Formats: sequence, C-alpha cells, structure tokens
Amino acid sequence: MNNLIRLILEKNPTRLIVHPYEKKIIASFNIRKTISLDNYENIKDFNNKIKKEISIQNLLIGGFSFDSINYLNNEEWNDFPIAEFIIPEYAIKFENNKLYHYGSNDILKNYFSSATKNKNIKDCIKNLPVQEQNLDEWTNLIQKAKQSIKNSSLEKIVVANRQKIHLSKIDIGETIQNLIATYPNCTTFMYKKGESIFFGSTPEKIFDYNGEVLRIQALASSIPNNGQKIKEIKSSFKNSTLRKEHDIVVNHFIQKLKSISKEEIFISDPMIIELENIYHLLTELQIKIKNLNPLNILQSLHPSPALSGYPVEEAIQWIRKYETFHRGWYSGMIGYIDNNNSHFYAALRCANFISNKQTIMTYAGNGIVENSNADFEIKELKSKFKVIENSVGIENVTT
Repeated sequence: MNNLIRLILEKNPTRLIVHPYEKKIIASFNIRKTISLDNYENIKDFNNKIKKEISIQNLLIGGFSFDSINYLNNEEWNDFPIAEFIIPEYAIKFENNKLYHYGSNDILKNYFSSATKNKNIKDCIKNLPVQEQNLDEWTNLIQKAKQSIKNSSLEKIVVANRQKIHLSKIDIGETIQNLIATYPNCTTFMYKKGESIFFGSTPEKIFDYNGEVLRIQALASSIPNNGQKIKEIKSSFKNSTLRKEHDIVVNHFIQKLKSISKEEIFISDPMIIELENIYHLLTELQIKIKNLNPLNILQSLHPSPALSGYPVEEAIQWIRKYETFHRGWYSGMIGYIDNNNSHFYAALRCANFISNKQTIMTYAGNGIVENSNADFEIKELKSKFKVIENSVGIENVTT
C-alpha cells in the first residue's frame, strides 16, 4: 500500500483520499465531468444530477462546504463552489488488498498494476516555522460563546480559527506522505482545483453506507497529547464538561436516525482515539436501513454539532455573525460515492494552499460549552494546528 501511495503521488492526482488503518485508497486523475453547485437555489437540480450519475454507477468524488446556504465565494475559496462532485477520467481504488480501475487509461493502469509492497513511505517530515499566533481575539470569541450559551438556548458552539502563512511553494507529495505516516488512524485527503490545493488529515468519518447499513461516527471532545498515561486520559474524559460536549453530538445523531428509521440503533461505548497530537472521544452508531440516497444522508447529517454546535441552526447563525472569516470547505464534508457504497468525512485538520497568492491558510476549531476553560481550549487549538505545521514540505517560508 505504501508503495502504491508513492506511485500515485508521482502521477499528480486530482483527488486523493487515503485511510491507512483501513488500507483504503481512492485516487483520481483528470476530470471527465464536473457537477457543481454555485447557487443554493439550484440544490434540487444539483441533487438530481448526482442521483442520475449514481444510477449509472459512476464513481463520484467531491463534497460540500460547511455553510451551503450562506456560502461566500471569496478570494480564499475562489476555486471551490458550494458543493461539487467530479467523475474522473481515470481512477483507482485500493480496498481489501485489491486494486480496482475506473475509466480508461492503459498507461496508468499498467503503471499502478506494477505496484509492489516492499517499499515504505519515506520519512521526510519537516517542521513548518510558524510564529506564535496571537490568540487574544479567538480567546475573546470563546468568552462571547460562553456568554451566548449562558443566555440562550445554545448548548455548544464550535469556534474556529485560522492561520495565514506565506510560502512560495510546497511539496504536496511530501506533505501528503508526512500526514499519512504521522496520522495512520486518520483519513488524509487532497483536492486540487484551479490554483488551490485543499488538503488535510481528518480524524472524523461522518458516515459510510453500503445500501443496507448506515454507520455514523460521533467524534467530539479532545485532550492534547502531551505524553500522559492512558489512566490519566480516561480520568480527564470523565470531566463533565468534556462528556457534555460529546453527549450532545451522540444524542443529535440518535434523533436523526430515529427520524429516518424505526429499526434498532446500535450504539457503542465511548472509545478513546489516540493520535500523534491529541486524544478524541468517539462513539459509533449503526442502523439497518435500505435504499437511502447518500445525498439525503449527507444533507441530513451535515453540519453536525461536532462541526457547528447545538442546536445546529442557532449555532450556525452565531458562527455567521461572530467568526471573523468564512470557513469555506473547512469543516465541510469530503468523500466519494461508488455504486452502492458511500464514504464521507469531516474536512478537519486541514489547509488550503493558494499557489498564485503564495499563501497557505490552516484551520482548526474547538467545541465550546458553558464551562469551557479558555487556557485548556488554547492548548487544544494549538495541538490541532500542529497537524499541518509539522507536516508541510516547504520552501521559502515567511509569516
């Protein structure tokens, strides 16, 4: 698998989604057809076009922005519309130790079929030299969020932040390999379009669906990984503030599933997920339900309280009013639909490199509840930014 990833990156893919732990890769090369949503008033027509492509069993790779209804197509996100799916000219899928080909390109097909398994991803990690960011403005926003929660029906608000770094060039192949090597339990992704490369390594799968069983992951509540013993981490996650943040997301998904099916919902016990930089609390939900359209699932579940807050609509309104930047595809959804199978992930721990502006924008955010501690939240935010900072292969950096 590692050698296959190296071979893919050498051929400059248009889209790439890699989950090392599940030994799964989707990679596409060039675009045969694009279905875009540029105006939310056209959402019905957009959905119908996607459904048509699903019905003829095309592979679609794409996603949705965070705030589809109030999308601002500014300079930062100029290359990305509200939502978009592509049908590639050629693509491969590596799954269950088998390689599947889509489209027609004999040269690439022979190239990838020759991939061997005896080489590893090269160790080429560099640290991105980023100046310490002044977080006073974001800290004030946390206080505003806590005050809003205290004085309204809001129970949780996800407050985001971004860093702007000037680079003349990045080595995206090296960067992707670094992310995969450092975060093997996450899903690493890369979407190229126009002058932009949107990439990251997300710990959160929103859902997967095979036409019969819908699986959802509720990932919320985080603790920076500073080398603590697991006993200490378990004790910290029993903190009422962290559990409340997590339970809000779980209960939201339970209500969503009850609204679409009367079948029994299977709910796991909360699990601690350890990453290089942070610990997360994860609960998995599963329900049997046939013949759902993946777009209907996507638009029902997104954005969840893990990405926005709760109640969702009120939290989105708060974000629109108080956050100082437009999120674009950060905390949106990325993924693919392949025949009866669909897999979608939250676009987190990510960045957008805008080559003609020689700028990389990195994004991160925390879930805030009434009793959140600002100092703890700052430590958590910094640990999330390190995903990109410690992985980007760079040249000529200024901040």
